[in-house]
Amino acid sequence: MLVVTDKVDENMFLSSRNLPNVRVVETREVDPVSLVQFQNVLLTKAALTQFEEILG
Repeated sequence: MLVVTDKVDENMFLSSRNLPNVRVVETREVDPVSLVQFQNVLLTKAALTQFEEILG
């Protein structure tokens, strides 16, 4: 699972590293390869807002 958030804080990083097959990235780090590499993608509301601003 790919988790996309506007900002990765320390708690999120520490929690996600214990989960197998989970990768947490910030919105600016997402690329097309990572989006198709994972079967499930979870976006936070703030990340979705950033995507909308970027893609305009």
